[in-house]
Amino acid sequence: MLRIRNTENRTAGLISELLDIWESSVKATHCFLSEEEIGRIKGYVPQALRTVSRLLVAEEDGKPVAFAGIDGQKLEMLFVSAEKRGRGIGKKLLRYAVENHAVRQLTVNEQNPQAVGFYEHMGFKAYGRSDTDEQGNPYPVLYMKKTIMKDAIMNGPDPDKVFPNEQIPSLCFIKNVITRPNIIVGDYTYYDDDTGADKFEEHVTHHYEFIGDKLIIGKFCAIGKGVEFIMNGANHRMNGVTTYPFNILGGGWEKCTPRLEDLPLKGDTVVGNDVWIGQNVTVLPGVHIGDGAVVGANSVVSKDVPPYHIVGGNPIKVIRKRFDDDTIACLLRLKWWDWPAGKITENLEFLCGGDLSGLGKIK
Repeated sequence: MLRIRNTENRTAGLISELLDIWESSVKATHCFLSEEEIGRIKGYVPQALRTVSRLLVAEEDGKPVAFAGIDGQKLEMLFVSAEKRGRGIGKKLLRYAVENHAVRQLTVNEQNPQAVGFYEHMGFKAYGRSDTDEQGNPYPVLYMKKTIMKDAIMNGPDPDKVFPNEQIPSLCFIKNVITRPNIIVGDYTYYDDDTGADKFEEHVTHHYEFIGDKLIIGKFCAIGKGVEFIMNGANHRMNGVTTYPFNILGGGWEKCTPRLEDLPLKGDTVVGNDVWIGQNVTVLPGVHIGDGAVVGANSVVSKDVPPYHIVGGNPIKVIRKRFDDDTIACLLRLKWWDWPAGKITENLEFLCGGDLSGLGKIK
């Protein structure tokens, strides 16, 4: 899991690790620099790392994979190890800097179009340009500022923020803290946990890439504290005399390691849109929970849940439908969760109210 920390103790060992990240990142993205020029600039980097006002380091399993330097409200540097690019680490690091340290400005090499596009995607806009960089070298740079979303208040929270409401730090938009490629979460889906809402991935257990199963969660889901999604890696083979997993203990017993096809794999676990999952719910592997469903607190979801049904218990049982069959069919056609934010805002009274008489008239 990705951890971002503010680093005060900048040891020689850490500086060396960050220097390696810098070099791999620059070689992968700064194609306009020669090897000789990269080597020359590299000599200045350790001093910059030691003296920058605030140094953020992103770690996976205790090993640095990216870093950012901040001075006041300006992002002075942001580099991701070349082997970790494309996994959203830079996005998470920049978002952390913006939300926790009020970063609003930065300078980027104009000849690095990937970086320019990245910062534009993250809400920064160029307001100035120079033919030379800040050291006077002949590399044009762009000066960028964070743009203000004027319609953000009118059209809901920013779906790309980790904590959408500063007054409720226990509530986190999950998609913005996901680091595993086999977990997919839609916009506005949140996890509510006062002990660490941004640690949602810790609640997805027995999830191993070699098995290949995915956890897919739709948009606008509300997930309560203490949830656990148990994935297929928890399953033992059941066609032998014993289910005991001798192979994982070693000592010669690994000779009976099962093939993937010997395991009772259940496929992807899928949660639809607009699903409410109560506190301390356990979801077993391969379950599909339909759009608009409600899962009661402390339940064990051992089988599929139909759309717009309320379930509860261990194992779950259907308590009742939320609406009649015709209304459910109409809601599934409507798919309000796919509307743009402005249309959702315009129809909030309908979405939150109990009068469904005008349901068929909404386009």
